[in-house]
Order: sequence, then C-alpha cells, then structure tokens
Amino acid sequence: MKKINILILITLGLVLSACTLMPKKDQAQNNNQNTNQVVNTNNSAESEYDQNSWQTIIPANCLRFNDGCNDCFRSEAGAVAGCTKKACAVYQKPSCTDTDDGVATGSDQFIELGAEFTLHKNESAVVQNIGYKITVTNFFNSPCPDGAQCLWSGVGVTLKHSLKGEVKEGIDMTEAFGYKTTIIDTDHETYAKLKINSAQNTADLTSCKTDADCVLATCCHPTSVVNQKYAPDCAAIACDLSCQVPLDCGGAKIACQNNKCVIIKQ
Repeated sequence: MKKINILILITLGLVLSACTLMPKKDQAQNNNQNTNQVVNTNNSAESEYDQNSWQTIIPANCLRFNDGCNDCFRSEAGAVAGCTKKACAVYQKPSCTDTDDGVATGSDQFIELGAEFTLHKNESAVVQNIGYKITVTNFFNSPCPDGAQCLWSGVGVTLKHSLKGEVKEGIDMTEAFGYKTTIIDTDHETYAKLKINSAQNTADLTSCKTDADCVLATCCHPTSVVNQKYAPDCAAIACDLSCQVPLDCGGAKIACQNNKCVIIKQ
C-alpha cells in the first residue's frame, strides 16, 4: 500500500513539474519572436533612407535642408550643396528647413534685381544672393464711391518685406530695407506684377576712399562690388567652388579707383 502511495505522489510531482515548465518554454519562444520583430523593424528603418535620398526628396529651390543626418546649405536653386560632416548609422527622412526670414521655401520664385515677376496672394519671391524676400499677403478692391469722402482709396496690395529676420508689412508699402518695389500692374484681386530695385543712390552704393571700403556685392559668384556698408549677409550661405566669374578663382580683384569701388581683371 505504501508503494502505491509513493508511486502516485511521484506521478503527481512529474505532472506538476511538466505543467510548470511548459509556460516558461512558451514564454521563451514568444520572447525570441518579439526580439526578432524588433530587429526586423530596425533593419527596415536603416534601409529606408541613405545619404543620397535627399536628391529625390528635397526640391531644387530649397536652400537650407537636412539630408537625414547633416545640415546642408546652397547659395541658389540647383547649386551644389555644402553639408556638415556628421556620421550617422541611421538616416532619417530628409526635410527642407527654409524659414520665412528672407530665405526661399520650396514654392518661392528666385528673381534678379530689376526683373519683372508676378505674384498671387500668399506667394513670395526672393532676390538671389541677397535674401530679400517679398510676399503678397492681400488684395483690396473696394474703391471709394464717387462723391464720397473716404480715408483711403479702398484699392491696394499688401506687401510683406523680409530680410535677415526682420519683417515690414503694409498696404502699398513699396520701400523697405533699402529696396524699392514697383507695382507695374495688378487687378487688385488675384495678381500683382512687380519689379524690385535698390532704393539706394548708386553713387553711394559704390563710393569709397580706400580699397578696404569695397566688398563683394553678392555672396556667391559676384559680378559687382559695393561699399562695405551695403555688404550682404553671407553667414548662412554656402557657395559651390566652381569658377563662374573672374572674382571666383583669382582672375580679378576689387579696388577703390577715383572714389568708386570697381573690379579689376588680372
């Protein structure tokens, strides 16, 4: 009788041990599966973007962007970009980091001083190599009735001017930051045809007493020089190293001649 009881106890012990061990084995298998899932997810992220992904994601007229690892800059639309040199094991999605401080965003136009261009409401244009930005923010077309006395005509275009982080805005505000905007044509409802020129006296722009008074008029591939009072802000501009004009690669120098800043070919 004792032998039978002992056998029953041994059998019950084995059954309980098997029941206790089974969940641990299953749990280990589940842990392995979860680990594999995490590894697979990370591998997928690593292969989604690389150092060249920005070339198909970043628009050609974005001047400041992050390539998924490094911050990059270029002087004008389509120019060669210069980037920081961080090493990243995993690249994130590239993104344009242009802001509204006078730097173009992906939808802005690039223009030259003196060129005519057309903007619609909430569209902007940026003067290349200078960073001066103009935006049409509103139109007004409610003329003062004949015979009535009105505080203003009721017709106008609201212009916002941005340069180096500063902003000025007003109805028919055509002068700001040393530049003059001419409203060539507008229907005061949908579009405005504009032109931007320097409002400074040309003689004052290039006046000098010594060579040290003269600096480059633009940040990249300069074709003109100005008095240092009107030097462009090039702190956040990265220029490509190509030789496009004489001043790029030692083919010319700047000097003060007859109290005027000039370029002298060498």
